[in-house]
Amino acid sequence: MGSDVAEVAQATGNSSSVVKAHASMCLELRKILDTINLVLPAIESAQPGCRSGIQELCSLNNAVEKAKLLLQHCAETSKLYLAITGEATLLRCERIRNVLIQSLIQIQNMVPELLAAELAEIINYLGDAKFFIDPLEEEAGKVMLELLQQTDATAETELKALQVAALNLKITSPKSVLIERRSLKKLLDKIRATEPKKEGVLLFFLYLLKKYGNKLSIDVVEQQESGIPQSEVSVCSTKPKHYAEKKEHRKELATDSNADRGPSSADTPPEEFICPISSKLMFDPVVIDSGQTYERVWIEKWFNEGNDTCPKTKKKLVNRSFVPNSCMKDLISNWCRKHGVDIKDPSLEANPTITIPQEPSHYDSITSLRNVSTLLLDGKPGYYMLQSDHSNVSFISSDSGCFSDSSRVKVADSFSNSYAHKFPWSKDYQNFGSFLNFDQDMYRKFFRKLSELPLESQENAVGDLTLLLDTEGETCLVMFHNGFPEALMSFMKHSYDLSDIQAQRAGAQILLAVLTKWSIEVPSLVEDTFHLLMMFLDSYIIKEALMIMRTLSCHPTYVPNIVALGILPSVICVLDCEDSEIRELAIKIICDLSSHNDAKPHLLSSRCISKLVPLMSEARFAGICIEILCNLSDTGEAALMIAETNGCIGSIVELLDIGDRKEQEHAVIILHSLCLHSFDYRLKVMNEGVIPALCEISLNGTPKGKELSMKLLLVLRELRDNDCFAHSDSHSSHSSESSESATDHSTKRITEISNKRQSTPKATSSFFKKKLGFFSKPKAVALS
Repeated sequence: MGSDVAEVAQATGNSSSVVKAHASMCLELRKILDTINLVLPAIESAQPGCRSGIQELCSLNNAVEKAKLLLQHCAETSKLYLAITGEATLLRCERIRNVLIQSLIQIQNMVPELLAAELAEIINYLGDAKFFIDPLEEEAGKVMLELLQQTDATAETELKALQVAALNLKITSPKSVLIERRSLKKLLDKIRATEPKKEGVLLFFLYLLKKYGNKLSIDVVEQQESGIPQSEVSVCSTKPKHYAEKKEHRKELATDSNADRGPSSADTPPEEFICPISSKLMFDPVVIDSGQTYERVWIEKWFNEGNDTCPKTKKKLVNRSFVPNSCMKDLISNWCRKHGVDIKDPSLEANPTITIPQEPSHYDSITSLRNVSTLLLDGKPGYYMLQSDHSNVSFISSDSGCFSDSSRVKVADSFSNSYAHKFPWSKDYQNFGSFLNFDQDMYRKFFRKLSELPLESQENAVGDLTLLLDTEGETCLVMFHNGFPEALMSFMKHSYDLSDIQAQRAGAQILLAVLTKWSIEVPSLVEDTFHLLMMFLDSYIIKEALMIMRTLSCHPTYVPNIVALGILPSVICVLDCEDSEIRELAIKIICDLSSHNDAKPHLLSSRCISKLVPLMSEARFAGICIEILCNLSDTGEAALMIAETNGCIGSIVELLDIGDRKEQEHAVIILHSLCLHSFDYRLKVMNEGVIPALCEISLNGTPKGKELSMKLLLVLRELRDNDCFAHSDSHSSHSSESSESATDHSTKRITEISNKRQSTPKATSSFFKKKLGFFSKPKAVALS
């Protein structure tokens, strides 16, 4: 990985642009950019003056700018964040390459022949360009994502995950840890208050580095892995003097809390657990408008005294409401249990006095990390649950002992206040400050005004609305019962009738946000959606329509609706589309449906298999395609179509040789199913030379792959033992009887061989040597 970084630095000619991660992808992207930049002046000089030519030239320039921004992003952003967004970065690179290819193909027909020939060479070069994620960075991202998904990770789990990621990403020195923390803070400053879920993940990473940063040096990691106690590890500290002074100051702040500890515990609580006002561990942490966390009792007293600023940042607050910080409360509770600390309820103290620390830090308070969505990973669905599942998870708690009535009002008001400045173009929203008092007519007016906005304003409004639908559960439930679904459907149908593509796309994005999280709550909306899909699958927003359908196809409840309405043929036709993203969505939908018996006959009757075969040669689609065939192969009709489709068995056997373990398992299942259905299919499989691959899988494959490869080997061996090659014509009429006898005999042989493998390993080895030697005879001899 280091050599790749050096190459990227050399290619860019600027040391400041050395990428922090994804060096191989950035190097490939930089080469593409250099190639485009060489020919771009000639294209502009050729002046493709027609309207389409100007559009394609603009598209080409836009793609170049996006590539430059992506390289800058990889040079400046946090390594940890780049690691968890590796797949998104890969997709961005591929999208940029595809746009460049598409634009150059169009421009090629508008320029002189000499330049067109040069463009043809560049197009071929771009088509061969490959992007891949560095395995070490991929592992680091996987480890950190798994940590984010854990609701009750221990300190040991956090440290171990961070050490693995840091080692792979070369964050193994005090200097590199400092650079990583600065990168996280810089990224936080860019997105603070605009992308709360992404902000939550960045704050969590910052918290991990602050807590475990001094344990990430290579020496410490190696000595911990070798079993040397931490007290014996000598680490040369590079922290400045003021850091030590600040640490001592923190110990003084926690003196009162430490008095309640057991005699065996002398650990200092993390800064984030200390209330900035009382300098004590927080009993009931809450988050105020500035994003800082305080003890409820103390911040209430602060506001009751007439203050309207944040005690820590000194900034004036828009409102003085607050919400419970459930995540912080869980973290503090876990820490207290581990260290035997009891926290007294500060509301029981008489006449509390307020003291404000003199050294505020904007990163000491970790706000709630609840429901961090993978929308922050370039639009992929799913959620990270970073807190335990307690009754006080929701913003308006059901625990009556925690809040007074006035507190409940403040909590509810905080939601409307947080969105009060949104949607300024909607008079109804500005009058009420939320959607809680809307009716169906108001929603209709809201959507009508939305469709009249300029593109940028419309995109911002849709983003705000989808975020509201994703986070404000109480508000959403009210919206779904006061006319929002009906108004949305009416808006989408109207935009379709008017051929307003911009409005159609906006409506589809809102509908997707609703269905992703609330499909169970609005069954009537789901029913209307299926009818809309029929229209939008043949429109300019086909991508959004497929994303909606993918969301629904993941729910078994909705599969009968998809089948009954006859949407499947339209989805299968999309496999001919040139856009790889759209094709991928269609393949994933088919994969979801192929596991349901209701959908299998419709998939087969639509000749789905013949359209999948060409896609199996592309690495991006091969794994999904083989899974679809595996799901379908258990029926006789499917076995017939797989066997008779030109090139299908060959593509399956190719994955049997070069695919990953899961792909090999699917390939073995398909081939075994074919061999059990017909004698002729056995001959076809035998003629593909599958024996070496099957022997390798029987030893090193997945458990299911091992089992079925053994069965398939015995079936094929039975074929040879019965001298079927010499009498294939006479035996073809009795294929079904031969199949059944071979299966029974195979089962007995598997038991015998399994017993031999357990007792005498050498016998197994010799068995496979004989098998390989037996089947390695030339095909001409075998078939004579």
